[in-house]
Amino acid sequence: MKEPPLSKASALPSARRPIRAVTYPSRAVFAPPPAPSPLAGGEPRTLPLKGEWYAHWRRFLNRRLTQREREHEKDECGHDRRKVIMPRPYLDATSNFAPQISALRVGEIGTITFTVWNDGNYPAWTCYVEIYEGPGGYTHPLSDYELRGRAIITLHPGEKREVTLPWVRQRKSGRVVGIVYDPLLDPRGFTVVGQYDRHITSVHYQNLE
Repeated sequence: MKEPPLSKASALPSARRPIRAVTYPSRAVFAPPPAPSPLAGGEPRTLPLKGEWYAHWRRFLNRRLTQREREHEKDECGHDRRKVIMPRPYLDATSNFAPQISALRVGEIGTITFTVWNDGNYPAWTCYVEIYEGPGGYTHPLSDYELRGRAIITLHPGEKREVTLPWVRQRKSGRVVGIVYDPLLDPRGFTVVGQYDRHITSVHYQNLE
């Protein structure tokens, strides 16, 4: 059988063959459709008049607050958060340091006593009761005070106890600070030894020989 003759284009070497032009589709094919106008197909929206913006904003805010309250009524397990009370200790302290520290001279070995209790609904298994001595005022950090005594006790819910610690006064003027806390369940939560904190009870003294 005789083979058909080659065409002139195929008979030419590859370097001499004609190059066909490549055509691409126009960009309009891939362009996204135009966004519809917010007023298309409906009546134009009227803006609030002067003085009505606050009322619109308050209604929107009230709706958001209501939604947020409903979202927080249930926890991850479906329980009502308002009825679930987290078990934890709630430690507090009080003292009458003045007659105790005035009865001892500087460098004299003695003891000091103050009262601690647990108002929470869970035991404070590792309740730290500490006594410090340092400068007067309510703006100093705890690092400016020196630890004079420490005891670790357990306070059950509703329990009140008087704790006696060893005490040696080293200053003629300053401040005595008693601290009660549970480092895990009811930590101190402060760095500056201020005046109002349920973990702290203190007294200032001046010119005590």
